[in-house]
Amino acid sequence: MASTWITPIGQALADTASGIAGLTGGVAVKGILWAPRDTDVRPAAVVEMPSVDRTAADEAESQIGTRDVRLRFPVAFYFDLSEDVAYSQAQATEVVEAFVDAIDASVESGPLSPAQLSGGVIVVDAKTSVDAPEIFPPEASSGRPVIRYVCRAEVLAFIPDV
Repeated sequence: MASTWITPIGQALADTASGIAGLTGGVAVKGILWAPRDTDVRPAAVVEMPSVDRTAADEAESQIGTRDVRLRFPVAFYFDLSEDVAYSQAQATEVVEAFVDAIDASVESGPLSPAQLSGGVIVVDAKTSVDAPEIFPPEASSGRPVIRYVCRAEVLAFIPDV
C-alpha cells in the first residue's frame, strides 16, 4: 500500500522548490523527495521525512469526515560555495527566501492546493521557518565547501477518514 498523504504532500514541497523561478543568473533548484545517499546536484532542496502530529485522543477533529494532521518536513537546501561557481551566500538566501514565499502562495494555487493534491487531501495552511545555515568543509566527492540551509515546512492538512 502506497502512502496516500505523507508522500504526496512531501512531493508537493519538492515540486514547489523545483518550481522557483526568476532567480539571479537563471539558477534552477532541484527538488528531491526523501534524502538520497548523496547528491551532486546543487542547488538542491531535499525534502526529508516528516514528524506527524494528530489531534489528541480525547479531542474531536475539527471537521466531520476528516482527520487533522500537522506535518513538519525538514527541507534541506544544499549549495556549493566556491569562488569559481555562481552559488554564493547571497544566492542561498535568495533561494531560501523564494521558497518561503512560494510555500505561502502554494496553498491557494500551487502544488499544495486541493486541485493539485489527490485523494481528497486538503492543506489548510503551510508556513516555513528557517534554521541558521551551516557551512561544511570541502566534500571528498566535489572538493568544494557546501552550505546547508534547513527550512522547516509545517503543513496543517485535513485527511479524509479511511
